[in-house]
Amino acid sequence: SANGVVVVEQATLLRTRRVAPDKKVAGLLEFQSHMIVAYVDGAITIFNNNLDVRHRQDTLRAGPILCMVGLESGPRVLCGHAEGDISSIGLPGFELRCSWRVSKYDVKQRACKVRCLCSAHFDGVFIVGTEDGSLQVWQRDGKDAMADATEADPGEQEEQEYREGAPCCTQGHLCSARPSSFRCHVCGTKLQNGGWECLHCQQGFCFDCFPKGSALSLGGSEAAWADGRWATVRKHSGMGCAIVAFKQATHRGKLLMHCRHEPVNLGGIVVDVKPHMEKQADGSRTEDPSCLFMGWKQPKEAGACKLQVHVLQVFVDRFCDRCCPIIDVDD
Repeated sequence: SANGVVVVEQATLLRTRRVAPDKKVAGLLEFQSHMIVAYVDGAITIFNNNLDVRHRQDTLRAGPILCMVGLESGPRVLCGHAEGDISSIGLPGFELRCSWRVSKYDVKQRACKVRCLCSAHFDGVFIVGTEDGSLQVWQRDGKDAMADATEADPGEQEEQEYREGAPCCTQGHLCSARPSSFRCHVCGTKLQNGGWECLHCQQGFCFDCFPKGSALSLGGSEAAWADGRWATVRKHSGMGCAIVAFKQATHRGKLLMHCRHEPVNLGGIVVDVKPHMEKQADGSRTEDPSCLFMGWKQPKEAGACKLQVHVLQVFVDRFCDRCCPIIDVDD
């Protein structure tokens, strides 16, 4: 229903129970005595036969869900999204395998919504219906997926990704370079040409924030600067540290308070944030009320993921954006 899952007694057709959360349901799917429930906001919850929660999945990066279907090949759960994407989730581990766009993007009307999904129950074939009335026939290529799994050595693959600058998600999983679309966990940019992706946590990073391979910056002899909307970041050329000068002192205080309760994790690198102590002429140090000091352990291995000044500047600016009051147009 529009207010969550409702249990109805078949004999009387009377409602016997409502199951939290109270939000609109996009689809139901039974799998091995469990019920997979997809919500319109993009989240998914799995209940057992007693309606106890067995798994909760945060909002998928592809956004709001409009439909859901099961695919015997894999097996897979396919979710159709409001922005024209389809997400494929592997069972029984419930890991996001990939997501891709099936409708063309229109500047005026935006993406065409995926309104329905239907499995042909044969050889991984399924049908996609979009809001403009078009139908598409897709097939899951299980043979290629099995070949890749048997030929690729997971250890060698992870080592190669690490040498190409792959970041880690906030849970410590090494990301892989993939062509699927997502929103960058740092800057929020939605990409169509791929980037770094964690298949376990559904986090992604763009290549602008964490370059890949030959695009990696090895640093120079001078400190790097980045001037943002709310702060200026000056990063040391070789060491893992930077000084952030805020344009509003209130933003500095809020970020410092936030970091005392929740550590900053950027691409798997934990950043320590503390007040910046400015050295005086007499040798003493006093706290600068407009600056913060950021320090982290910079990996020394060649090709390892390193924090760029751009990442720090984007993180600080996005945090300061959330601190600003929201003003209505009429105001």
